[in-house]
Amino acid sequence: MSLKRAGLVIAAVVLMISGSAGAQLITNAEFIALGNINQMGAAEYNARNDYDYRFVNGASDISDGSDFDAFRDALGTWVDLPDSDLYASEITKNVAFTPGSKNGYNDIAWIGSGYGYTNSWADLLGFSSSAVACVVTWYAPHSGAVKERDMYFNDINYDWHTETDGDQSEGFHVGHIALHELGHIFGLVDVYNPGQSGWQAWMGTGNEHLTMYGISGPGNEDMTLTAIDIAAMALLHPAATVPEPKAAIMFMMAGGILFAVRKPQ
Repeated sequence: MSLKRAGLVIAAVVLMISGSAGAQLITNAEFIALGNINQMGAAEYNARNDYDYRFVNGASDISDGSDFDAFRDALGTWVDLPDSDLYASEITKNVAFTPGSKNGYNDIAWIGSGYGYTNSWADLLGFSSSAVACVVTWYAPHSGAVKERDMYFNDINYDWHTETDGDQSEGFHVGHIALHELGHIFGLVDVYNPGQSGWQAWMGTGNEHLTMYGISGPGNEDMTLTAIDIAAMALLHPAATVPEPKAAIMFMMAGGILFAVRKPQ
């Protein structure tokens, strides 16, 4: 999805829940050719390897601060990759925040009813209520220069948890979802299986194990990166010496959204 506002383009992409329509799993993996690995990088803009972010708020289900810690752990998983050149820093800044609006800062926020979205995300950039989380990337349409990258978690329709707090039975795991969304922050895109919206032939099949697979669910707490996700990031933001990957499955995007089942009413 791309929207033009004030000379900039807003780009966003979606991740959905397993069990949703068209989200059946494919287990017969057929990896794409090595020459297609670069398609896992965003084509719309020039992906950045630096990220200075601030927390606007936390999840309504979590009160012990572990939602922030889970995000930091997920970020460290990407930044610590030896074959990628990635940087990040956390800042504290008291700046006005309005979901879906650019303010010059990379905001991390759980969007709840307090922002006026009482039933769904329908009014937030046109997102569906089935979107669990998203990254909105603001970039200049002519130069491709990234101006801002905001990450929103759906705190209206879904519950959240960490190892120490939140809804352990139904909630989405903050670290697992953040790990996927941070891939979008640094410029990777979603990958799907045949028959799912967003799938392209170069993606092959059997992608459900990838971090950047566009479908997830409340029971998934995986905090590890696959070799394919690691290789894609290394190609997008290479360190001084990058070993040549053997093969991989791909995707394409500019921001990230996650889908799941609706929170019980």
